[in-house]
Amino acid sequence: MKRGAVLNHVVWYGVSTFILIVMLFPIYWMFMVSLKLPEEIFKSPPIWFPKTPQFNNFLALFLDGDVWSLWNSLVIAGVSTIIAMVLGTMCAYAIVRFKTGGDNLAIWILSQRMLPPIAIVFPIFLAYAFFGLSDSYPGLILLYTAFALPYVVWMMRGYLEEVPLELEEAALVDGHSHWSVLWRVTVPMARNGLIATAIFAFVFGLLVGADNAGHLGGALGGALLGLLIPVSWRRRSMLDQFFNVLALLSTAAILYSLTMLVLSWLSAGSR
Repeated sequence: MKRGAVLNHVVWYGVSTFILIVMLFPIYWMFMVSLKLPEEIFKSPPIWFPKTPQFNNFLALFLDGDVWSLWNSLVIAGVSTIIAMVLGTMCAYAIVRFKTGGDNLAIWILSQRMLPPIAIVFPIFLAYAFFGLSDSYPGLILLYTAFALPYVVWMMRGYLEEVPLELEEAALVDGHSHWSVLWRVTVPMARNGLIATAIFAFVFGLLVGADNAGHLGGALGGALLGLLIPVSWRRRSMLDQFFNVLALLSTAAILYSLTMLVLSWLSAGSR
């Protein structure tokens, strides 16, 4: 191998290793924070690995009941993803095959996500209070489904367009209805896109929906989603609360990340 080629390989692998370290460092640091004592979190120079790893933070999620906040998020994100995928796939199929709404309906549906959630929090809050949906599974599932549905329609529209029309026409000739063609021919052919869209919708409900919890979800289901700060901690000093919450949030983030890894593994195995 020529000297120049060897140098190129060294530079390539060196740059790739550096980028990999930069990308993985936040995950490593998040895991380390979850194992540190409060006084070790912001110590200077930083402690790269705690001398005595603290696994109490993982236990605290269960003992304090905060793990139910994670469970509620998983249930709400999971159910809303299933509903959004069913409705969004049917809507996308109607747009692609029957040109429902003309050429601009898909763009209009996507544009609904451009509306800031805080702009509609008051009317939705009044509606939820009137129908008794506040702080309930159905209320938050309905809300998160509305958040995810525009993205599902837009993404599935692109995947369904790639399915050959000839396959559907052949199925129709064999006596299948359009409904049967959708679920027996089109959806299986777009399986990879369906999985990718479902993962996106689930992550959206789990993470982005959690961010909106401070606005819309928090107003409509704060007690159900729960806070990661136990009531007993509010009697402590502000600094103590911050250190403990940071460690606990890192622990919760690890559980969320593991959920994402499991989903990615399952989706990769299903291809």
